[in-house]
Amino acid sequence: MKILIFTVAAILLGVMTIQVEGRVTQGTSGTQLDINAVEKRNYNTRSGNNGIVTTRTNWFQKIAGSLMSAVFGITLFFFSFVVLMANEGVFVNRLKVIERVKTLIHNAEKSRDEEAHPDNTIFYNVGNVDNITLTDSLFKVSTSCLRLRREVEMYQYNENVDTVTEKDTIGGGETTTQTYSLTREWSSNRIDLSGNAPGTPETGNPDFPYENGVQIKSQEFTGDLYLNEQYLLSQSQVSRLSPWKTHKREYRKGPNSGYGTMDSGDASIGDVRIHWEIVESNTFTVLCGVSENRLRPFTVREIGAYKLPYLCHPFACCGVGAHLVNMLTSGSNCIDVIQAGSHSTDSVIEGLHGTAQSIVWILRVVGFFLFAVSSSMMLSPIPAILDIIGPLGTLAGYGTWLVSLSIASILTPLTIGFCWLTYRPLIAVCIIVPPVLCYYLLL
Repeated sequence: MKILIFTVAAILLGVMTIQVEGRVTQGTSGTQLDINAVEKRNYNTRSGNNGIVTTRTNWFQKIAGSLMSAVFGITLFFFSFVVLMANEGVFVNRLKVIERVKTLIHNAEKSRDEEAHPDNTIFYNVGNVDNITLTDSLFKVSTSCLRLRREVEMYQYNENVDTVTEKDTIGGGETTTQTYSLTREWSSNRIDLSGNAPGTPETGNPDFPYENGVQIKSQEFTGDLYLNEQYLLSQSQVSRLSPWKTHKREYRKGPNSGYGTMDSGDASIGDVRIHWEIVESNTFTVLCGVSENRLRPFTVREIGAYKLPYLCHPFACCGVGAHLVNMLTSGSNCIDVIQAGSHSTDSVIEGLHGTAQSIVWILRVVGFFLFAVSSSMMLSPIPAILDIIGPLGTLAGYGTWLVSLSIASILTPLTIGFCWLTYRPLIAVCIIVPPVLCYYLLL
């Protein structure tokens, strides 16, 4: 009875632990400073030492967090079906479009849509895109090329954080320790500091410097480019011209110095280095549409773009879901290829097939992990509750991940298979049968 009372008392003590958050930082002498000293932060005397932030979370807070995670996991679980369904539908639609374009090119025929819309004509050509003069007026850098871009980096402070979480053996609470350290690195964007690392300047990192009243930032310069001096490339095609090569480098030591050669030897905070890259004239292969002398994506309207089933709309109508589904489905019936070098039509078509295959397999893997993560989130209250006895909650956590991976391994091929029932039933049967057998064997 005494043992039982002691155990209950220990559990209640752990459960009723309230969250305590404090910061403990080591000084130059290695002794610990109190919280007030840490909050004041004497940056000059403690530069380069590590800062430690300790956070205490009790059992009830962990359960509340796991319940919120479970609610989000349910939404993510259903969205996983949407991603896989949209992926398979776009893939099949894409294959039809590629095969139709292949037929149009090889048979030199016109589609019904081309006859009805003369501004949407298939166009294949191999030719040169000649250089034009592009200028970065801020630095008076001018050269003959297809694309010119300026890359700017500044030497800045950055915070690194190392997080360690320790669970209580009894009581369900946990202690999270975050150790901050201050480093210096080159970055093309200004780094905002949270101020947890000792040695962080009170003013933070400096802004990127100004030149003639204009702030120096990375920038790209383009102009009108023509294929064989006749066909105007679209901005989308220009943005895909490659490869890049370095044209010029400059380095600025400190905010008030001029620019010289690229030598970052002993860099200081606020130093800036700049380099320019160019894409030079080359032979390009183009497969797209043409209207008069303007190149544009060729749209196979007789096939149409893929449309998501109405059943999936509630899970893909807002936020990140809507953005992702729009990226998957938009332009699925369009062809717009520009590649460096000379390529035959068969090579271009083969490349389109390869790209479609790569994308569909990448998103299948993404769908698998979405199923696994969402299932783990839905099951997260179980290990959170069992954390009242630390080792038991840890084992439950491993168990939920194993269950989540099993669910993902079954639902991913099942979802893909049911999608293919609409497109190619025989292949769908071969996809569905293995996971069904695995499920039967598990039972």
